[in-house]
Amino acid sequence: MKVAIVNCFDTFMDREASLRRFFLDRGDEVTAIISDFLHVEKKTRTECPAGYTMLHAKPYQKNLSVARMASHVAFAKTAAAFLEQQTWDLIWVIAPPNALIAQCGTYRKCHPNTKLVIDINDLWPESLPIEKIKWLPPFAVWRNLRDHHLSQADAIVTECGLFQRRLHLSDEEATTIYLCKPENDSVQVMRELPAEGISLCYLGSINHIIDIQTISDIVRSAAKVSHVTLHVVGDGENRELLLTSAKEAGASVVYHGVVYNEEEKRHIFSQCHFGLNVMRSSVCVGLTMKSMDYFAYGLPLINNIAGDTWDLIDRYGFGINWSSDTEVDWNGFDVLEAGKKARDFFECELTYGQFARRVESVLNQL
Repeated sequence: MKVAIVNCFDTFMDREASLRRFFLDRGDEVTAIISDFLHVEKKTRTECPAGYTMLHAKPYQKNLSVARMASHVAFAKTAAAFLEQQTWDLIWVIAPPNALIAQCGTYRKCHPNTKLVIDINDLWPESLPIEKIKWLPPFAVWRNLRDHHLSQADAIVTECGLFQRRLHLSDEEATTIYLCKPENDSVQVMRELPAEGISLCYLGSINHIIDIQTISDIVRSAAKVSHVTLHVVGDGENRELLLTSAKEAGASVVYHGVVYNEEEKRHIFSQCHFGLNVMRSSVCVGLTMKSMDYFAYGLPLINNIAGDTWDLIDRYGFGINWSSDTEVDWNGFDVLEAGKKARDFFECELTYGQFARRVESVLNQL
């Protein structure tokens, strides 16, 4: 089978890499398309990763900007033009951008022998942190680029159950396939917890969608019963605000910067009682990348995100769901047992093997 995987964002590279591995393992001919613009770092790639096909995307500097929208539209047209140069048995498009769904939907309509899978990994404009404007007419047009072309898909996949519900798709109309972290499939969980105090970890981008006020509230709550240390792994435009706010709330802050080395990350996590999975309430996300790392390393979560993660914590008990009136028994919570449950959940739901079985199930429906 001749397969094209189309992806615009470096933030979805783990998803694309897992799909590419799956199809290559089956013996399929795979073209994995990426853009030459790194969304997180806001810079152009200088080299194409081995095994991928890189297409140009116009640079932009602000996440919420006309320049970003123009970049997405232009990339979608470039990807469609590339796809037109060959014939395909299957196109698996990772979205957003919504313009990419529209272009691939049009391609599918014109090429009825090609199967199309639309893989929703985020919802825009629903995930905008500015509640008041995301329902204005321009954003409705943006949203309709996605919604009006979903019917062209032979199968729809969502990265979490929350997205499926927000799109009003039944279990017959869509399949939820969680992300996976193949490099963590066999990691050995370590625990080197401090003899005294409560140690928290924040992992990931420190940007406009994280809820710094809630992180401060969590620190204040824990600081009432013990000394608090906050380990911060990551970077972003709100780094100094997070570090300052945590210190003012009563935490000693250890800033590690961006960490890619898995062994170094494991060592940091081993010292922590909880991982913070905290975002603004306006953000539409079911299962975050940071939470997957927490699960993989057996780190219990403190979570304020509604949707899949909230429901899973209620069901499996691998953390604490936090709201404004939450009262935590910091001394009585069994972090070792919760950490074991977190790792068990990872092994049952988030490994590459589970991912591959679900992708195979989608293909069997085509």
